Order: sequence, then structure tokens, then C-alpha cells
Amino acid sequence: MKKIILIWLVLHYVLLSASNVDSLFTQLDKTEGESRLEILLELSSNLKKKEPEKAIKYAKEALTIAENTKNTVAMSDCYFYLGRAHELLNKYNEALEFHIKALKLKQKTTNKKDTAESIFRIGVCYYKQLKYDLAIDYFNQSLQLLSGVEEKVLEAIVLKQIGYVYSITGDYEKALKTLHHALEISENQGNTKYTSNILNKIGQLYLKTKDMDKALEYFNMSLSEKKELGDKEGIADLYNNIAIVYQSINNDKSLDYLFKALAINEEIEHEINISKNFNNIGIIYRKKGNYDKALEYFQKSLEIKKKRNDLADISTFYANIGKLFFLQKKYQKAIESYHDGLTLSIKTKEKSLTKMYYLRLSEAYSSLSNYQKAYEYHKLYFALNDSLFNEDKFTAITEIETKYETEKKEKEIEILTKNTEIQNLKLKENRIVKYSFIMGFFIVLLLAFMIYRAYRREKIEIARRKIAENELNDLNKNLKQKVEEEVTIRREQEQKAFEQSRLAALGELAAGIAHEINQPLHSIAFAIDNMTMAIEENDADKEYLQKKT
Repeated sequence: MKKIILIWLVLHYVLLSASNVDSLFTQLDKTEGESRLEILLELSSNLKKKEPEKAIKYAKEALTIAENTKNTVAMSDCYFYLGRAHELLNKYNEALEFHIKALKLKQKTTNKKDTAESIFRIGVCYYKQLKYDLAIDYFNQSLQLLSGVEEKVLEAIVLKQIGYVYSITGDYEKALKTLHHALEISENQGNTKYTSNILNKIGQLYLKTKDMDKALEYFNMSLSEKKELGDKEGIADLYNNIAIVYQSINNDKSLDYLFKALAINEEIEHEINISKNFNNIGIIYRKKGNYDKALEYFQKSLEIKKKRNDLADISTFYANIGKLFFLQKKYQKAIESYHDGLTLSIKTKEKSLTKMYYLRLSEAYSSLSNYQKAYEYHKLYFALNDSLFNEDKFTAITEIETKYETEKKEKEIEILTKNTEIQNLKLKENRIVKYSFIMGFFIVLLLAFMIYRAYRREKIEIARRKIAENELNDLNKNLKQKVEEEVTIRREQEQKAFEQSRLAALGELAAGIAHEINQPLHSIAFAIDNMTMAIEENDADKEYLQKKT
């Protein structure tokens, strides 16, 4: 009975949302001028997840009206919806710009939750751009603002996201602690949806640390919550995760859960997840040694990826198919698959995938005794590996510079804001003096009274101006001190970077020497491997051994 009520509520919500959007479109057609603003904002909010491009269109129209009417609250909402829609289109630089604009307007209000949400979204954009240090900084700023807010759902979401970042960067202890904190808040709030998502994430974390019993425990708890909610997509996702746990324990049980997930994904027509299911089923069949079945499911997955023109995933699938041919000792077919994948990985600029293909091609050519080709691809593998190491080092330095520039811009904005306030005060003072003289000219009888009032007002404005000027002077003094501190820190960082570059150069020299020594050793190793295999297979006659020697 409880499940029926939940399903009815979900259907009711979906139908209500659809009818609400239709109703808004009807109202929009009948409305003109400023009254369209509220309808446009609501449409943008409702459409930002399902149809982000339409949401952008309506938010921009709303922004034009809000700017003309100087409605700063509506302007901040427009910028926020534009940021969210661009996030969903994976345009994170544009999303970041809109969220920063929204934040500047929201900081002028007393609404801590809205301000914290904008700061959180900026952190999410940095997270998507793989700038994890900046993401953590903004997430923590958001948490500080939310500490005094009664509604804790957003706090749980922020903590969950921090847990994701710690998990990605390999700090599993911090990730686990943060996710358990998020779980505690979510359970206290009675939010089943977020609780199930956090339980799933904790399970994934235990999966990474190879604690299969704990992973299975949390996946099953999350599964129970998802079934209660009637979340079919979530249930299928958890069946997949449980199947991964069983991959190292029981292949048959793993297959059972994968087929359960596949049945749900086919029912809800979720093509991306169907493709993932086919791929994972293929991996299990490959482990079981049933290569024909494995190839069948890999090809099914590949067909969906080709239909969606998902080049990055297609490239990965060629690696799976190539590995399958390699295990069957069909080395030429393996090489063909690896070449197809390599072409796509170069096209999509997936360097880590390209590196993997170089290594696999080297292994495949070596198995065909084509040592010249094997050597060529091994050289390409080492060259790209060295290049990726240098890129990682450069990225770390760039992140430090970006952080410094961001802080510098924030300080400049703060100074400009203060200057604007002082200018506004001066303009206000000039207007008051001007109106006082005009009134004094026309009203002779009240001249003395008006002069007195003008004098008092002038004194107040001068006092205000002095206070503002003193604040500016204090700010300039603090700024000068902070700039000197930043310059000192920068010099220390440059010195450290210089020392690191010297160490890196020594490391590269040592690696180069080792590489030059290893090259002939690899060739010898390949020859010895082939001789060993030939001996094991009783193919090593005297003539073969003399030739190889």
C-alpha cells in the first residue's frame, strides 16, 4: 500500500509539473511588459534541467526586463538560472561567469541560504573543471554561511560534494568522515532521496578501498531506500554497483545483478545505462572465458555508442574488444581494434587513453614477432608518459597562479565598490546643496530657516564623507600590507618552483639514462619471452634457439 501511495505521488507531481509549465506558456502568450518577468523566471526555473537551452532563452528575456526596471532580486535569479542551465550544457566557463554575477547581487541581501547556494554552484563549476582546491575553498565558504540556517538539506548536499572531491583526490579518510556527516544531517531531515544517494556514495568509497563487505552493506541500504521511493533508474544503478562488488567474488552472481539492471534500463529506455550494462556483461563473460558472448555484448554496447556519437566512450570500447581478441591470440584483429581506438583517442585528445593504446599495440606487435613496430609504439608510450608528467606539473603551478589572480580581482572589486559609494555620497551632497539654493531663491521668507537646514545637512554629509574617506584610507593601508605579503609569498613560491624544476631536471636526466639502458633490455626481454613461450609449447628446436640467441 505504501509503494502504491509513493507511485501515485510521483505521478501526481510529474503531471502537475507538466500542466504547470503548459499553464505558464498560456499566461506568457497573454502577458506583456513588466508582468512577464515573474512568468519568465518560473519557466526558466522549471525548464533548466529538462530543456536548458529554452531555459537560457527565457532567463535572458527576463534579465532584460529586470535590468530595465532595476529589479536586482530578479536579476540575481536570472543570473543563477543562466548559470545552472549552462552547467547542464557542460559550458562551465560561462556558468561560472553567471554564478559570480548572481553572487555579487545576492551578497547585498540578508538571505544567507541563497548566497550560500550561489557560492556552492561556483564550487561545482570548479569541481567540473577539475580545479579541486578552488572547489573545496568555495564549498567550505558555503558551509560557513549555512551554519546558522535552520534548513539543513543544502548543507548535506555541500558535504556530499566535498566527500566526492576527497574521494577523487584519494583522501578516503576525509571523504568517509565528510559523507557520514552529510548522512547524519540528511537522516535527521528525513530526506530519503539524499540519504539513499549518500549511502550509495559511501558504498562506492568502500569499493575503492576494496572493503567489499562494507560496500555491499551500504549498497543494500541505499537499494532499500530507492525501492521505497520507486526510483527505477537509481535501483538499476545500485544493481550495477552490487555487480561490481561480486565481480571479484562470484561472476555468476555479478551477471545476475547486471541482467536485473539491464531489464530496468530497457524498461525506462535509458540508452546510456543500457550501453554500460552491455559493456559490464561483456567483461564478466570475458573473465569466464566465454569470448563469443563477451564479443556479442561489447558489440551491442558499441552500436549504442555509435548511434549517440559518443567518441570518447567508443574509443574505450575498442580497447575492450581488442583485449578480447588478444586473449584469443587473434593478434591481427586485436591490432585493428587498437588502431581504431587510437584514432578516436587522438581525435578526442584523451592522452591517457592514447598512452594505453600505444602500450597495448606494442604488446600485440611483440606477440606477432614484429619487434620493430613493438619498439616504435613502446617509444611513443614512454614519450607520451613523460609529456603527461610535465603537464601535471605545469597544471599545479597554473592552479596556484589562478588562485592568486582570483584573490587579486576580488580585492580590486572591493576597492571599486567603496569608490562607487563615495562618489554616490558626493553626488547626493551636490544635489542637496543645489536644491537648497533654488528653494532659498524662491522662498525669501523662509531663507534663514532653509540656510540653517542646508548648513546642518552639509555638516552631516561632510561627516559621512570623512567616515567614508577614513574607511577607504584604512582599506588602502590594509591592501598595501596584503599586497606586500602576497609578493613575499609569491617570491617564496617562485624559489620553491625553481628548486623543484632543478630536481625535475635531474629526475628527467636520470629517467633518460635509465630509458636508454632499458631500450636494449626490453628488446632482449621480448626475445627471451618468445623463447620461453616456444619452450613451453615444445616449438623450440635447435635452429629456432640459435636464431633467437
